[in-house]
This record gives sequence, structure tokens and C-alpha cells, in this order.
Amino acid sequence: MYDENFKELMLVMISQVFEQKNEKHTIYNHIFQKLMKSNKKNKLIISKYLLSRLIRESQRIVHSAQEYVNMHSPYQKFLLNNEKIQDEVTFH
Repeated sequence: MYDENFKELMLVMISQVFEQKNEKHTIYNHIFQKLMKSNKKNKLIISKYLLSRLIRESQRIVHSAQEYVNMHSPYQKFLLNNEKIQDEVTFH
């Protein structure tokens, strides 16, 4: 993958991360608003749990995007090509 293609991929992935994180935040905000209107006694515990879930899912979105981009980076392909060359060389 050439540098320009990789830059385009990065921009697309960043855009998708923003969209996915925004969707998750909207969903959790809606759930939180419903919780605040409810008559539950343990709102604080549930709110903390929701917040921790939101943080975990946001990190998962970023992490999966990072792994995808790393798999398709030009540097990664360069490393893979060099490993194959080193494996094929035999010394007697």
C-alpha cells in the first residue's frame, strides 16, 4: 500500500472511530437519562457501571481501529517482506 492510500485509509478510519464513538455515547446518554428519570434506589452504582462500560467500549473501538490500521500500514508490509527473505536464506 502506498503512502497516499495509507493516508486515505487513516482518514477513513479516524472518521469511522468518531462516528462509532459518537453513536456509543448517544446510546449510553439515552440510557443514563432514562435511569435518572426512574425511581431506582441504586442510581449511583448503575451510573458508575454505565460509565465504566462506555469507557471500555470506547477504548475497544479505538483499539480495533489501531490494530486494523497497523495490519495495513506500509511499514508492517515492509517488515513481513524482510522476514520472508531472512527465512529463505540458508547458511552451510
